[in-house]
Amino acid sequence: MILAGAFAVLFTSEAWAGPSSFVIGVQDRRLNIAGVDDPAGGDFPAVDNEQTSVRSTWTWRTTEKLTIVAQTGWANSFLELNDTELAGMTDGRLRFLYRPAPAWVLGVGTIIPFGLYELTANEVTAAQWTWNPRSGFPLSSFGAGLGYELTLARAFDLSDNVSAGVAGAFLKHAEFDLLAGGTGKYRLGDEFGLSSALDIRFARGRMLRLDFAYVLFGTDQLGGADFVDQGDQIQLGAQLHLPAGAFTTTWALRGVTKGDNTLFQTDDADSLVEIAQASGSYLYFDGRIAYAFTRDFLFHVFGRITASDESEYAIGANGTSFQFGPGIGWRLGRSASIGLQYGYIDGHGDGDVSFDGSDILFTLELRSQ
Repeated sequence: MILAGAFAVLFTSEAWAGPSSFVIGVQDRRLNIAGVDDPAGGDFPAVDNEQTSVRSTWTWRTTEKLTIVAQTGWANSFLELNDTELAGMTDGRLRFLYRPAPAWVLGVGTIIPFGLYELTANEVTAAQWTWNPRSGFPLSSFGAGLGYELTLARAFDLSDNVSAGVAGAFLKHAEFDLLAGGTGKYRLGDEFGLSSALDIRFARGRMLRLDFAYVLFGTDQLGGADFVDQGDQIQLGAQLHLPAGAFTTTWALRGVTKGDNTLFQTDDADSLVEIAQASGSYLYFDGRIAYAFTRDFLFHVFGRITASDESEYAIGANGTSFQFGPGIGWRLGRSASIGLQYGYIDGHGDGDVSFDGSDILFTLELRSQ
């Protein structure tokens, strides 16, 4: 979702201080899920649910005041349950960020509808499993229709070691054909978001960041009539960065709560209501310990715990998952760097649902001089 990251893009991007860059990430995430209820009785056999994805971000610092950011991606998601692949581009995102004064940023952006539309019944089922927040797939939404975004942000220096910022954003979508078969045009509701952050810098490069975000969703429509009224979303986060010689540890905690979704229609509810962001409460905890063997080569181990509760998602989203593994980062001169990370996944859901799997991520960053 564009709004959730509005503050991060405007205030933490290196676009204002560094060169232009192109970053691409290739990720392969594979889950084996057991204990899924079969509506006909009993449980399904263990189900494979996989996604291979490519995400790219291009940041072009045209002048000291104007930065252009473009994002797009591609993914292939597979669900063994109905032997269905969901493959194609995601929508593109294009932002123009203008800094009229050191403390202000104005932004305009657009969603370019490159993504998947007119889904078949089997593709909808595969999409429901992909959208499940418990699965942790990096690309969970393929098509949202043409849209535009407006943002305004302001930074404040509270002292030599403390700074803060606030941002507001508005996102509007156009109608699009979500399902094949002429079920009617779908329109995602407008989104209005407010976010703020506080950075506290300590001695020897240590830093604490606290952030808050609130998103108000408008009503989704199908065929011009109200379909789903999405609940508001609140997010709180904290991140602690602790360098110590060749070692650096980073700890992050994020909590998200989203109100219940209200369904106005019953036709196509099983397939369409899952377009709405899943309601419920979510907690994410990340830890990372890195060691720099040289200025250009870094080794790290990471752990990630996620927990979800009170979700009404049709494909059960409540449960916990744990992921851990090693990774490396290697800087190839001043203009390029690569990263490689492996994670083992283990988790449990409602009832007898359990899953395990793996996640492999490769990144490449190219920078202009």
